Amino acid sequence: MPAITAATLIAAASLGVPEVYELSVDQSASEVSLLAGFSLDAEGELIGDFDEVDNPGGTQTRPGLFGGSGNQPIPISLGASVDTDTMTTPDGSFTFTADVATGDASIDGLTLDLLNGAVPSATLSIALMTQTFRTFSPSFLYPGGIPIELPIGSADITAFSIAQTGGGAGVLVEVGPGEYNLAASIEAEVTFIGEALDNEIAPEPTPITLPIAANVLIGDATAVVTISIEPEDLSMPIDVSGLPALPAIPFELPTLGSDTAGVLLTLTLSNAAIESSGELSIQASGVITQLGCNDADVAAPFGELDIADVVTFLQRFGAMDPSVDLAAPFGAWDIADVVAFLQEFGAGCA
Repeated sequence: MPAITAATLIAAASLGVPEVYELSVDQSASEVSLLAGFSLDAEGELIGDFDEVDNPGGTQTRPGLFGGSGNQPIPISLGASVDTDTMTTPDGSFTFTADVATGDASIDGLTLDLLNGAVPSATLSIALMTQTFRTFSPSFLYPGGIPIELPIGSADITAFSIAQTGGGAGVLVEVGPGEYNLAASIEAEVTFIGEALDNEIAPEPTPITLPIAANVLIGDATAVVTISIEPEDLSMPIDVSGLPALPAIPFELPTLGSDTAGVLLTLTLSNAAIESSGELSIQASGVITQLGCNDADVAAPFGELDIADVVTFLQRFGAMDPSVDLAAPFGAWDIADVVAFLQEFGAGCA
């Protein structure tokens, strides 16, 4: 069995040994305040919904003030925008490394699902610009150059996530027994997927720098990290050049009376963009990653077996910590776990 000497204990106490924790977001203690805006520009045409066979009493459209016959298309352009302000409960995880002796720390592998199943939705309204045109059945004149404000459907946010791509190093400052403040900076990518007018909206992932301010509580083999993040405002242009024309959208244009003019809109997107801002409050907790040479090497300094491993094992055993549930029957902390620990401890580190 490895010897435990006073010199070993003194060295272990003075040596700064990083401890690594795998942390998961506590959804009940975390929230995201998200403001997202979507805008688009499109061009196309509208035409009455008249059909000689299927809708003979439908609306017909004709350009200009006078003349013309039949049902004719009218060139149009439009702008649309929508904003959604929502609170969500995020999910995610990251690895937290802390060396309390030196004050060094890092956050790695951060992934956050900001929606976690929620689908924020809002009404998409348009400002429709046309040349002067007339409708028949009902009869009405629409002067050109005056925007027609219309709701045309909904816009949904179906995915919003953050994935760390770099950075994460930070500094720990002790503020009390087992309690620290952490300042760090993370490089990440934001991924957004939405849907509007039956089209998926998926801009390229956008790089972002996240300043991290966190409170850290470190206990016996556990850590709780509470992070506050205020990301920089994002603007994400969307490449719509490859999108086909949208399917014809049925619309009822308002008149001055109770009647409406039924038309079909055919649109091709020319520009689209997403803007977002928000605040994140994330609390994550977890246990230390097993870094030892075997199941008995449960405490720093890892790579050698000493009294610190014995003390830590007994503390975790008393707390029924799954990390020291070493032998069957699993889920019951009994003499079998103690025997397994002693066997591993006696085997030593190779």
